[in-house]
Amino acid sequence: MSLSKEERIDYTNSILCLKSKPSITPNQIAPGAKSRYDDFIVTHINQTFTIHGTGNFLAWHRYFIHIFEKALRDECGYKGYQPYWNWARTSQDILNSPDFNGQEDSLGSNGIPKKREEIQFVFGNRHSIKLSNGQGGGCIKSGPFLNMTVNLGPIGPLFNVGPLVKNPLDYNPRCITRDLSDFIAKNYQSESLILKLILNSQSIGIFQNDLQVNNQQDLMSLHQAGHFVFGGDPSSDIFVSPGEPMFFLHHAMVDKVWWIWQNLNPNQRTYSISGTKTMFNNPPSPEASLDDFIDLGYNAGSVKLNELMSTVKGPFNYIYV
Repeated sequence: MSLSKEERIDYTNSILCLKSKPSITPNQIAPGAKSRYDDFIVTHINQTFTIHGTGNFLAWHRYFIHIFEKALRDECGYKGYQPYWNWARTSQDILNSPDFNGQEDSLGSNGIPKKREEIQFVFGNRHSIKLSNGQGGGCIKSGPFLNMTVNLGPIGPLFNVGPLVKNPLDYNPRCITRDLSDFIAKNYQSESLILKLILNSQSIGIFQNDLQVNNQQDLMSLHQAGHFVFGGDPSSDIFVSPGEPMFFLHHAMVDKVWWIWQNLNPNQRTYSISGTKTMFNNPPSPEASLDDFIDLGYNAGSVKLNELMSTVKGPFNYIYV
């Protein structure tokens, strides 16, 4: 996140501002949604099975990030742009990265040391790796997100974060936990892996699949690593993951990687999609189409998928630098 100290603080303050504003989701739909920030989590929860492992995965999240940035600007007076998290920049020493040192201009610290169970991360039906405890595990101990809570879920966390709730949209406030993983950062977030994905993917199907799950190479994917490297709640929960503020910087980087891939052959790739309308086609569903509509619940109206494929058309007007 190459921003000045003032710009970094302005960004995190705008997130806290959105967290302080009342929810616009009706209480009967999501009684646990207490803030405008929560409205985005509700949408992600409700649409999880139709926005991951699907033909709209990349475009949906591009729109989601855009509308989040718009809310920061329109509702909280944010003057900057949505930053992205360059995974490679922190990959070799994430534990000592200034991004996570807990200073006022950081993105929050690691969690308070707390022992948790080791887990096995399984790559399809091939093999697994053991994810050991890091130096954190508990609540974020310092920085701008010190007292920030997540109110919804948990639903499907990778790590054992405590009991699940009967209704994930009920009110269940708890701290955000982190256990930064040096192992994941070094092994699955390197610049070489980013370049390999971009340069070796000759079709959107290969690119999108390897970015999301990477079962072809038995590696934790760049998308997975960006969530699991934080090792906590809600970052490792596919449903509730936007409750971790790093979600938006992580997915901005996902969008940047897609943007680079598109622009290597814009005539062939800008409007290229692959996949069905359900997560890994379970249950079986029709192929996604550029004429499909995407909506973000109470956060934004419907828009056709074909309006979300270029960053300089439709609702967008941005490039990456």
